[in-house]
Amino acid sequence: MNKTYGISGFGQIDVLYVNQNYLKTLPINLKSPSHKKVFLVPVQYKNKAIEKLVKQLYFSQLSYEEQQKTTVEHLPIAISYYQNTIKTFNYNDTKAEMISNPIIGILSNKLLFEEAAYLSNTGLSNPLKIPRTHHSQKVANQIFTKYDPETTIKLSTLHDIQQNMLDSLISGRNNFLFLVGILVFLNSVISYFLIVALFLTRKQELLTMKFLGWRLINRYLFLLSIVASIQIVAFICLFIAKAQLSVLLLYCFYITIDLFLIILMVYSYESKNLVLLLKKGEL
Repeated sequence: MNKTYGISGFGQIDVLYVNQNYLKTLPINLKSPSHKKVFLVPVQYKNKAIEKLVKQLYFSQLSYEEQQKTTVEHLPIAISYYQNTIKTFNYNDTKAEMISNPIIGILSNKLLFEEAAYLSNTGLSNPLKIPRTHHSQKVANQIFTKYDPETTIKLSTLHDIQQNMLDSLISGRNNFLFLVGILVFLNSVISYFLIVALFLTRKQELLTMKFLGWRLINRYLFLLSIVASIQIVAFICLFIAKAQLSVLLLYCFYITIDLFLIILMVYSYESKNLVLLLKKGEL
């Protein structure tokens, strides 16, 4: 797999990621340190800035959680410069020409986050597309059976691959919405329990405050303060954990909805019980 970067001071640089098997086909002799990420760099790029660039490439392949635990400066890399002219097939489907002398990142047995994500999508990202015809299927079968007579192949269409990806996204969305629904339901049950408990223990006081003209928010300020305090503590925990801004904004929206639902349940429960008490003559 390869990518092209436009970088200030270097112009356009092609970056190619290869495994050890592909590396053996290149005119490069390399002994890679097992504990470092190895990059092969054309000798013409040799200067002080190239190490920072390569570390930044390495950093971009990490997951968000991994990026939070380290810095670009502390990433272990090994740079080996090569002088041979290397031309290789371009795996970027947006460019048709061959690429020359790319920066080469060596894949290890333990793939980085972005490396694994890119390789898991080879059906779409691979520029080698075969027309779906009977002749293409026949030729492909002949090639494979030449080396292994028991091999049978099945060509997947782009539609099939994209449909599988879409199904996975829909399944993930449905699971997420289901979990959110459970959390909202449990939160509503807990909030309703608190409202009932507060009303039963302070019924006369709350109804008296209502007849004296106290606003609903002021009458139930104690309950709202407890709920708000719990939510604020949870928000602070998310902030300390360096959650993404979108997560923090989403949680603020959730807090707003939660408080609105509590006020709505308080109003409904209080009105219903007030009517019952008036009918019984207990007020």
